[in-house]
Amino acid sequence: MNQVRLTGGFTLVELLIAIVLFSILSVGSYQVLDSVISSHRKLSSHNEKFEGLRRSINMLVRDLQQVQSRTAVNSYGTEEAALILESSDQSRLVFSSGGWANPLVAARGTVSRIEFFVEDDVLIKRRWLVLDALDQETYFDIQLIKNISGFEIRALDSDDRWISYWPKQGMPITELPRVLEVELKIPGMGTVKRLLELMP
Repeated sequence: MNQVRLTGGFTLVELLIAIVLFSILSVGSYQVLDSVISSHRKLSSHNEKFEGLRRSINMLVRDLQQVQSRTAVNSYGTEEAALILESSDQSRLVFSSGGWANPLVAARGTVSRIEFFVEDDVLIKRRWLVLDALDQETYFDIQLIKNISGFEIRALDSDDRWISYWPKQGMPITELPRVLEVELKIPGMGTVKRLLELMP
C-alpha cells in the first residue's frame, strides 16, 4: 500500500493575503519615510534662513561697532556724510567703517565705505575698495538674506527722537546718530529687531 506524504506549504489564498499585507506595510513605510524627508527639508530651509539672519545681524553689528565719522567723496566730487540713512519702501544705510583687515599689505587703508540695501528682495552688503572717488567699478557685493520682505532702520537723534533719515538738515555731516534700530522681516520667521549703539 502506497503512503502519501503531505508537505507543508502555502495555499494561493495565503499567498494573496501575504502580498496584500506586504503592500499595505510598504505603502505605510513609504508615507512615513516621505514625511521624514519632507520635515528634514523644511527644517534645513528654516535653519538656512536662521543662519543667514544670524550672519547678517552679526556682520551689521560688527561693521557699525567700528563706524567712523569720516566723510567720503563720490565720483562727482561731492562730499558725502559719514553716515547716510534713506528710507522709502526699504531702508538704505551707508557709512564709513574701520577695522578692514589688510593681511597682504595692499595699497589701501583700513577704513572703507559700506552700504546695506535691499535689491530684488535680497539684503546685500556692498563694500567699496576705495573710500573716496566712489564709482561703479570699485566695490564687491555679498548677498546676505534672500526673500526678505522688510528692512527698516531708524536713527535716534540728540533730541531723543526716532527719525528714518540721516543726516538731519543743518547738522554737521560728520555727526553720527546715538542709536540705530534695525528691523528685518522674513516670511516664515517673523520680525527681528536690534538696537545698536554707535560708539565712534
